[in-house]
Amino acid sequence: PAMKLFDIMAMQDGTEAMAAGASEEQAALIRAWSARYYAIVRDTPDTALARKKLTELKAKRTPEEREAYAYLGDVGTLNIDAVLSWSGFREGLTFDTGEYLSKVKCPLLALLGGKDCQVPAGPNVKVFKEAVARGGNKDAKVVEIPGLNHLFQKCQTGATSEYDKIEETISPDVLKLVAEWIEAHARAAK
Repeated sequence: PAMKLFDIMAMQDGTEAMAAGASEEQAALIRAWSARYYAIVRDTPDTALARKKLTELKAKRTPEEREAYAYLGDVGTLNIDAVLSWSGFREGLTFDTGEYLSKVKCPLLALLGGKDCQVPAGPNVKVFKEAVARGGNKDAKVVEIPGLNHLFQKCQTGATSEYDKIEETISPDVLKLVAEWIEAHARAAK
C-alpha cells in the first residue's frame, strides 16, 4: 500500500461490502462510519475507554448503517476485541507509507491487483506515483494488474472471502512481470 493505513482501512471496509453486494451508497455510509471507528482506535490509548467508545458507536448505528454493515459482519478489525488486542495496529493507523516511499532511492516495483479489496489499486497507484515523484526516484514503477485480488490471484470480486475458494496460488502473469523487471535491472547493473 502507498496510502496511510487509516485511509485504507475505511476504504477497505467499503470495497469489501461492495464485493459482497452492497451499493455504492451503502459503501459510502460504511466508509464514513469506519473512519469514525478507526479514529477512536487510533486516538484513544486507554483500551478500556476505547472499548467503551467503540461499543457506544456501534450501538448508535443508524438503521441504514446497520443494514450496510450486514455485508461485513463483526469480523477482523471490525471486531472490537480483535482490533484492540492486535499489537501495533493502533500505531499503524498513524503510519504514512507515502512519506517513506518518497525517500526510497533504489529501483522500486510496486504491484497492485485491479480487484484488490484490501488495498484498492486506483487510489494507491495515485499516492505511489505522487510519493516517488516527490522524492525524485526515476526508477520506480507501479503496475495495476486487472482482474487480480490482493494475493495476485485471478478472481471474481476481489473479496477476502474468495481467497480460499481460488485454486491459483499466484498469477503466472505476475511472476513473469516480476522476473522480467528483475532481469532488466540485473542486466542494467552489469
